[in-house]
Amino acid sequence: MRHPFANVQYQRNSQSTDAVYWQSSIDKEPDDIPPVPSLPRELSSSSAVPTLVSPVSSPPVKMRDLPSMPLQEPPPLPPDLFPLPSKRARPLPHLPNPRNLLRNPSKSAKSVDTRSVAKSHPESVEHETRSLSTKSATGHYVKQSNKITLVLGGQEDGVSEPLYCTGDVIEGMLAVPKPTGLLSLEIKVEGLIKMREVAAGASLDVPVMSATVFRWDSQRDSSFPSKVNFECSLPLFYADPSSGAKYRLPPSYKSHMSAVPGFSVEICYAVTVQVTRVRSRIDWWRKESRLRVPFRVKETSRPSQAGPFRATPTKTPTCPRTLFKFSLPSRRKLNHKLDVHLFLPSSRVIPLTEPIPFFVTIFGDEDTLDPFAAYQPSSASFHPFSESHGLVTSLHQFTHRATSHQHQPPVRLQLQRHTTVDPAYASLMYAREKASLGSTKNLGQSTIHNMNRHRNSITWSGTIAIPTTVTSGGFTASGVKVADFLALTITPPDSARSEYAPLNESIAVRLTTDPYQNFAATITVSDWE
Repeated sequence: MRHPFANVQYQRNSQSTDAVYWQSSIDKEPDDIPPVPSLPRELSSSSAVPTLVSPVSSPPVKMRDLPSMPLQEPPPLPPDLFPLPSKRARPLPHLPNPRNLLRNPSKSAKSVDTRSVAKSHPESVEHETRSLSTKSATGHYVKQSNKITLVLGGQEDGVSEPLYCTGDVIEGMLAVPKPTGLLSLEIKVEGLIKMREVAAGASLDVPVMSATVFRWDSQRDSSFPSKVNFECSLPLFYADPSSGAKYRLPPSYKSHMSAVPGFSVEICYAVTVQVTRVRSRIDWWRKESRLRVPFRVKETSRPSQAGPFRATPTKTPTCPRTLFKFSLPSRRKLNHKLDVHLFLPSSRVIPLTEPIPFFVTIFGDEDTLDPFAAYQPSSASFHPFSESHGLVTSLHQFTHRATSHQHQPPVRLQLQRHTTVDPAYASLMYAREKASLGSTKNLGQSTIHNMNRHRNSITWSGTIAIPTTVTSGGFTASGVKVADFLALTITPPDSARSEYAPLNESIAVRLTTDPYQNFAATITVSDWE
């Protein structure tokens, strides 16, 4: 029995149309293959339906810790383990590429001024700035108070908050039009990991950076200048103040822990200006004021290899691991378990700028697979994801009403993020040490685009669209660990639920801020197994 992933026509007509070209220079199709027939009129539209999240809590997913450092590479696979695609594959009707439906408009579309849409569609502006992250901005961010004005350069016009990458230089200017009565002034660039618990009133601040870029005192310095130019370089690493452990500078992040209501973790950065003035003629009557300008920090990253890749269950020197094998357990002793294969053409290192393609295949005899094949994607209920949050919400509600009476696909794949707080740091806030503090959040939901039925297998193909609100991947900092993973859930249909139990598995992934083509990224992420 041939593996369905080894079929050239199967891969070419699926979502990951580029997966067939991994051996295009060696294997070429003969010229006598008949042309691809056109689709009937009733099937000319895209066939897909997004899987819906039930309000009932999902079964627990088995977590797998993300290794902190790469492991040694295993020996290469024998060449006959996965045969090359067949040259005599039977052509299938051409299906639309769902990736094109989820991407931004083509280059031929008219350009949009981001300044005019920044207020109405901040998500779309953020998505556009991802692809332009390597270009230096020429605008300025201005923050004013009653007595002082702070200007930060290198920003896009109209942004609500300045954005910097690790290793960037913060260039700014401070103007004090009326320095009369000024006693002291200090400019600092700070970064903190804030842990808060509302009910108990507990809090903990862990500094990740603190730099004083300017300081002036009337008692030892000359007259205050009309304006002050300053700059500060964001470091790539920092040392934990208590343990001395070295970590990469974490990105801006905020999460609420579901284990303890009211507990939150936030990583924030800001430029702070502390001003002391004489409030009256009496020298001891002074007034202190502070101007705080928060800014966001992200660490640019890209995959070490360009996909898509072929299906391989282990990592090789030229290809990362892309195939993951599981088993659908049987409730009866006489029944055999069903083999389940999850194929990720993009591997486990995934750029945030692209949807995640996937293929889920269940192997078994024809009678056993009949209940799973009862689901068919409906063309009337397919809606591509939009960059606007409000449009996504309305489409989701409409899709839920349209598909409430239809069969839901037995396969569901979710992109989830797990945030964990070290119990040792939590014990500094509570009288007794907590066992664990964690929270899991769904970042993206799978959409099934196509289903292919074979004699001894059935395959679902689709994508996961990553929302533009996700701006960074996982990281580890002082007392905080953020890990991303794909949660695979297979629920047997009603007719087969008494024979097979549901399957819940997780695959650790790493998200990068940029695609492989952006060689200006700070770090390069590779497969770790």
